Amino acid sequence: MCIIPRFLLQCLFDSQVCEHLFCMLLSQRIRESIILVFLDFPYWVRFAHFINLIFITLLIRSGIEILSALPKLYFKDHAKPGSEWIKFTKKKMPRDRLWISLEEEEDFPSWIALPGHRNLGLGRHWHFFSIVQWCSILYPTFYK
Repeated sequence: MCIIPRFLLQCLFDSQVCEHLFCMLLSQRIRESIILVFLDFPYWVRFAHFINLIFITLLIRSGIEILSALPKLYFKDHAKPGSEWIKFTKKKMPRDRLWISLEEEEDFPSWIALPGHRNLGLGRHWHFFSIVQWCSILYPTFYK
């Protein structure tokens, strides 16, 4: 027994030549044992996945904006220079004077980061908004 989804059938049998070759390659007994099952997802599942895609895109883009404002990650609470776990910047901070974290900030364009151009506050707002809306709209509606 073989289950063939509809989208695969549409790809295979798009032309009559493919259909003819497919039937020639299979013996009569195998062709009779094939069960064609149309594995389409319901519309509500498709819509829920589309909404998930939108919110995950918002989360990733706003997360990039937050990461661009604070491009170094530390394991501990204190942030001694040179003790970062990973850094996402190539900037070298001076060792002979004090500096602030705003000097480390990277500038990403608006098509990568949401909202882009060194805007940590709005990046955090979009990140929080995405999580709240995702959890309050999508999960109670579709996954209850």
